[in-house]
Amino acid sequence: MASTSNLRVPDPLRVSGSNMTNDWRHFHEQYDNYEMAADLTDKSQEKRAAVFLTCIGNDTYDIYRTMEFESAGDRKRLDPVIVAF
Repeated sequence: MASTSNLRVPDPLRVSGSNMTNDWRHFHEQYDNYEMAADLTDKSQEKRAAVFLTCIGNDTYDIYRTMEFESAGDRKRLDPVIVAF
């Protein structure tokens, strides 16, 4: 397993500006690379969601907190969280 202590986490997702679609794509690509480098791709959906939510930044986390999901469990699974964003 790779040591995450020497990996730089993705820059937080910007939620303001003129090109939020591009900002999302940039963040998502960085996060996918981080997941691969940190050996997270085979971890549980819950673990991966927790790391993703740690990386998105405070402003974006506040948006996440207002999102509605099909079930309470979906709030803690990466795939539904990604779809919500």
